[in-house]
Order: sequence, then C-alpha cells, then structure tokens
Amino acid sequence: NLTAQGKWLVTKYDVFNRPVLTLLYTCSSTSATLQTEVYNAPLNMYETLTEANIGNSSEFYGYGCTSWPTVTIGSCQLLTVTYYDKYYFNTSGTATAYEAAVINTNSLNNNVNGLVTATRTAVLNPAADMTNTMLLAVSYYDSYNRPIQSISANHLGGTDKVCSKYD
Repeated sequence: NLTAQGKWLVTKYDVFNRPVLTLLYTCSSTSATLQTEVYNAPLNMYETLTEANIGNSSEFYGYGCTSWPTVTIGSCQLLTVTYYDKYYFNTSGTATAYEAAVINTNSLNNNVNGLVTATRTAVLNPAADMTNTMLLAVSYYDSYNRPIQSISANHLGGTDKVCSKYD
C-alpha cells in the first residue's frame, strides 16, 4: 500500500496527453488534500521537453517537471521517461545509433510524429533511497511506422539489439 508509506504514483503528460513521466511522489498529504491541490493548481498541466537536458538526470532527463506536482529529484523516485516524435539518441558512434547494415530492411523513417522513439526505465533498487539506474531503450521505424530496430541497455551493463525485416 503506497498511501500508508506516504507515496503516490504520479503520471505526467505532454501537451498531446501522452504519458512522458511516471514517478513515486513522497508526500504525507491525504488524498482529499491532494485533490484540492490539483483543482487549485495553475493551468500548466503538461510537461515540455527541453532537448538540451535529455541527458541530465537532475532535469528529469529533459522534462522540467513543471506541472502538478512540481517536484524535485530528491522528493520523488523517477520510474519511467518516454520520448516521442524524433530520434533523440541516433548519434553516430554511440551504442544507440541506428545501424542500417545490420539487416537489409526498409529505409529508416525520419517522420516519426506520434511514435515512441525512446524510453528510460528505472532498475528498482530497494537499497537505494530515491535514485535508480535508468536504462535507455531506443526504437527505429520504417516508412510504414513498423519497428525495424530496437536497441536497449540491459541491467547487466550490456546492450540488446533486435532487428526486424518485413516482406
């Protein structure tokens, strides 16, 4: 029971109502108090991505966490981060870069509006107070918006790559 521990599961959304952050919010308030806070919160009820901060864990990996509840890294436990619309991690020479030579497939689609292109997922560590290792997973799509390559970090420190070829 999270309530008994003073924790609340929070999902934050972007302007298109897509989930971008999930976190455990530590707060001793009752559900009635939190409901009142939500009703009285400012109109900014969505998160905005700042590309310059994507690699910065203290900035929620690009999302400033400005909608209710406005929390800091120390007052919550970040569980997931989701990125849409653009290949933010397709940098040549990095582990997450797309590799066309791996499989003879349809060409990479760069028009990926509305698609999940990357996620960060926490490796839950009961020994850690509020910090977790975040594992990055990146997805690449073809011109039919089908996934053709997924690259993800694993909990052992390695990288998993899955390639798909369509007829």
